Amino acid sequence: MSDASIPDSISGDQLRSFLASKTGSKMPLSAAIPTLSFGGSTGEQGGICDLQLVVMQIIQQSEAGINLLQEFTAAVYLLHSVYESLERRRADVMNDQTMVGKLPQHHRDQISRSLDEFQSVLNTITRLSEQLHFAFVMSSSAETIHQIRDQIGVVDEDLIRSHLLISDSLIRSLQLSRDEISEFIDRCDKPT
Repeated sequence: MSDASIPDSISGDQLRSFLASKTGSKMPLSAAIPTLSFGGSTGEQGGICDLQLVVMQIIQQSEAGINLLQEFTAAVYLLHSVYESLERRRADVMNDQTMVGKLPQHHRDQISRSLDEFQSVLNTITRLSEQLHFAFVMSSSAETIHQIRDQIGVVDEDLIRSHLLISDSLIRSLQLSRDEISEFIDRCDKPT
């Protein structure tokens, strides 16, 4: 699904793969990002807005702010994450791994159907969001790709894609390397 009119553009499939990546455990981790507790394993219930507060602080403390495409990309990633969380919850319900497991079977079935319906709606919203996101990416990436080429002076598509997805300034802030990030992006393209 690559747009031939935009040389070296990121394809829709590559972007979807990156957004829906299940390679989080293989992601290079930065010492610049603190380890935070969102509850759960501590026996303490996490707050509904815990993650939102952290994201708000990251945005607030950004040296130059963020742009619409960065926000939109993070939102699409979170939609994928919510879908996967719902899949896990549904599996737990069906395998009697929750308090729901103590309910009569017809109640569990009803809960499972409700989760299926919600997942279906969420899937539709996510797909529509991805289409709009991809349109934004395509409209802005040609100019960005030309700037990256001028800046790094290479024509290697994988390296250009790496620079298009993750900036040098963020990599420096995270105290990571371009190689680590490029390897992570490549893993996102491979089926899990």
